[in-house]
Amino acid sequence: MASAGWLLFSYFAGWAFVSGMSNEIGPSSVVSRQIDHLDNSVLPILYQNLFTSALLISGLFSLSLPTIIILFLNGFWFGASLTSRYMDGVSAFELALKIVPHGIFEIPALIIAGFVGFQGITFYIHKHRPWVYYLKSILVMCSLLICAALVEGLITSKL
Repeated sequence: MASAGWLLFSYFAGWAFVSGMSNEIGPSSVVSRQIDHLDNSVLPILYQNLFTSALLISGLFSLSLPTIIILFLNGFWFGASLTSRYMDGVSAFELALKIVPHGIFEIPALIIAGFVGFQGITFYIHKHRPWVYYLKSILVMCSLLICAALVEGLITSKL
């Protein structure tokens, strides 16, 4: 719940940030152009998502600080980029078409990685550490990220 809630909060922070921007600088000059230059092939997408997830999971060993920061930055970027695209005239339907197919895999994977990373708050307090549970969670997360990268690289990037 903490992982999903923090991601949702940061999404709305990104949305509010871009929504409050002046039209003179325009959201496209801030966020949208950067999105167009991303490499949309499967392996770079998978690498980036695995790297982000590893940073989220590293909170398990560092009192959840990287998890808090990385989840916030990802949610903020997601909210800012969607809002920027919407303000540039992209329809909500088109945005959903570009996000939902791979997002149904990627967002739960990030939430799972955040869940594992948030365990760092209690990791050193409790003597019982459910390593098998963490490893199973990471395996599920990796499977979801592979599916997300395949869908994003082969399907949604072509839309």
